Amino acid sequence: MGKRAMIGSFFTEVGDDFLLLFNNDTGSIEWNDPGYGHFEVYEENPYGIFAKDIEEFYTKLSSRIT
Repeated sequence: MGKRAMIGSFFTEVGDDFLLLFNNDTGSIEWNDPGYGHFEVYEENPYGIFAKDIEEFYTKLSSRIT
């Protein structure tokens, strides 16, 4: 999966675990659904950006925790 570190995973109402990954090259936090069935090279088929940097990630995370 390139130069990424797994931060953790979260469960959604759709029933799958999604992985949260820190991209060491860009500094962004990405999400990935490994159970979806994509078996391409991750560099060519990223799933999405959850936050553009760690500060935005903390802001989103803290707004969800009460």
